[in-house]
Amino acid sequence: TDRLLSELYHPQEHRHHPLQALVVIKLDINSFKPFNEHPYNHDVGDQGLIAVADRFREATKEGVDILCRYGQGDEFAIVLQVFEVGVDYADLFAKKLERINKNLYIKAPNGDILPLTLSAGYSVAEKTEKNEDKKTTEQLLREAEAMERAAKLEEKGRRWLAALTKTYPRLAGAELSFRKPTSDSPEAIEYEIRLADGLVHIISLSSEQKGKIEFAAKILEVLEK
Repeated sequence: TDRLLSELYHPQEHRHHPLQALVVIKLDINSFKPFNEHPYNHDVGDQGLIAVADRFREATKEGVDILCRYGQGDEFAIVLQVFEVGVDYADLFAKKLERINKNLYIKAPNGDILPLTLSAGYSVAEKTEKNEDKKTTEQLLREAEAMERAAKLEEKGRRWLAALTKTYPRLAGAELSFRKPTSDSPEAIEYEIRLADGLVHIISLSSEQKGKIEFAAKILEVLEK
């Protein structure tokens, strides 16, 4: 990425199609831990990783885009090289993620069909001559990771809400979105819950580790109001 950023900010005049931007996408498989646990095993987890890697290859340009495993075993990064001008990066990211997640699954040895989805975030470095607008690899990854974490927390919240809806019918039709916490605590999590009757509630959690239990308790408080 450092080499590509250097090429972006200091283009060679002989390039017929100079690099216009780099898009860094950070991805994380949702709820991957059960793939490696009973009744499955690490072979099923490996099968899932292979399926994800195959899908990445289908969704990217060989010899142009860069794929890598990043951080923990279920985290990845993709670097897209953009040579066109006027690209809608949000649309490019959304279509890329949709293609990656569409009908992605594996079949376990016992016959279970196990769907796979990934949460993701992205950041962009564009061609510029202004030093203050130039981004480093660390900045790009940090921005993409922040967006990916928000997407993953939103996915978790929706999953928790769906599970509670089976017990509490009043939650049917409720909508959830992740909010950037106003708290100074980096561990804090906030969700906005809009019930079907139009009432909006803000749920604040102290940490992701206690998330599921705290979330259920806060939802019960909302239903008792």
